[in-house]
Amino acid sequence: MWNGSRSAQFKDAHSFQKFLFDLEDDYLACDPLQWSYIFDLNKGKGKPDLRIVTDLDEGSFCNNGKSAGNMGYLDVSFEKERPRQNGIRPLFATRDIRKGEEILCRYGEFIADYGWSAFGM
Repeated sequence: MWNGSRSAQFKDAHSFQKFLFDLEDDYLACDPLQWSYIFDLNKGKGKPDLRIVTDLDEGSFCNNGKSAGNMGYLDVSFEKERPRQNGIRPLFATRDIRKGEEILCRYGEFIADYGWSAFGM
């Protein structure tokens, strides 16, 4: 469903802030800070490799379903069959989703615990 290939990634706060300042307000439907989060590209693989990630596609519409979420990341053990794109594991349906049902993620699956403070923000 979603694989991170249309997400902007920033290694430092300065690059992210420059990106935000360069956006044209007249063309924005909502605040890009709402689609941004801290992600560990090495989660499940070793030493943290943190990025500020801003979703630039339908992934930004996935609300937090907490334990009722119907979407999840593919387990690390499946990476040979379905490799990461842009450093991010693919997101997939955890069960059949009915027509008209809201797609709900589990934010705790991908948002780094230490978050924005790791970038001094």
